[in-house]
Amino acid sequence: MPENKRPLVISGQPPLPANSGYTYVLDSTSRCITPLVASAARKVPGAYRHTWAGGRVRATILVSTQNATANLLLLTNSAGTTNAAWEVDTTADSAGAVPLVAGTTKVIDWLPRTPDFAIEILAGATAPSAITTTVTLTWDPSPAV
Repeated sequence: MPENKRPLVISGQPPLPANSGYTYVLDSTSRCITPLVASAARKVPGAYRHTWAGGRVRATILVSTQNATANLLLLTNSAGTTNAAWEVDTTADSAGAVPLVAGTTKVIDWLPRTPDFAIEILAGATAPSAITTTVTLTWDPSPAV
């Protein structure tokens, strides 16, 4: 665990996905410190690898008007350069596909099993009208007391 790393907080309203589309609120391979753009398909991993290794993710996500899903993604092939390199962390809460209920804030506490990871929000057939997120990345693997 890097002792000189301070918590990283990413907060805001990410771009809204299209119907059945994606938006990203965290991507360690892109060193995203602001929400990433929405896309029609899962994004390709970025070039920055292993820089946030050992990070614990604590997030709150609120979607408005429509339900969605927060997928907790792992980069299991650290040399991967296609969107197929990402895998849902099936050992995490809700088997890595966390349901987001419209109007209800969801709290996620996740310790990724790989050095590179991401959180994507997948819209249903109708996208939410607003998404508000706060993600805190710490380098303390223990759960909060």
